[in-house]
Amino acid sequence: MVINIDHHTTNTRFGRFQLIDPAASSTAEIVYRLIQKMNIPINVGIAYALYTGVMADTGSFRFSNTTPAAFEISHEMVKHGADPHKVAHHVYETMSLNRIKLLTMLFDTIEVSENGKLSVMTLTQNMLADSGTLIEDVNGLINYAKRIENVKLAILLYERKANIKRKPGSEFHVSLRSDGTVNAAALAMAFGGGGHHSAAGFDIQATLPELKKIVLGFSKNL
Repeated sequence: MVINIDHHTTNTRFGRFQLIDPAASSTAEIVYRLIQKMNIPINVGIAYALYTGVMADTGSFRFSNTTPAAFEISHEMVKHGADPHKVAHHVYETMSLNRIKLLTMLFDTIEVSENGKLSVMTLTQNMLADSGTLIEDVNGLINYAKRIENVKLAILLYERKANIKRKPGSEFHVSLRSDGTVNAAALAMAFGGGGHHSAAGFDIQATLPELKKIVLGFSKNL
């Protein structure tokens, strides 16, 4: 049985049961409400999980989906034992040597559109293998491309592991992050994906040159 809990406006309503609230700051906020309804005691482990979920989904309370409830839940989780410094240190300030090696490779792939408003980074399986990076270490990499001056939309092209190919090319996950002036979700939905206004993504099978041509074309409307 599949239970679908989400806060993305682009959710396709899959699963037998759905609990979807686009007004929620995060999926963690919805889970928190469930825990309250079910009268489940919040221990330290749950507190850390919910605090981390709210913090990460709101970009450390920087994104437009940051609501009063996000702060209220975070405050509640701190009272139950979650340490904000420990979470921030683990999520944002601790970096493995392999991740640093990967960043060096990744920065060399950065391309910027002619108008300077779109940036693209490419992450391949060979780069992951050469750097010895685990798949869990790739989270947040797109933010480096987003920080480039004047960039309104940052894109990370992530090559997935080889699978049965139905046509030439590789399977890519395309992550999109905008500065808020670009509807990333609308771009992703055009390719069968979805997400938030400022953070979205989609999967596509293509060759890398084909895919770069597609995403660099987004810059025409920026």
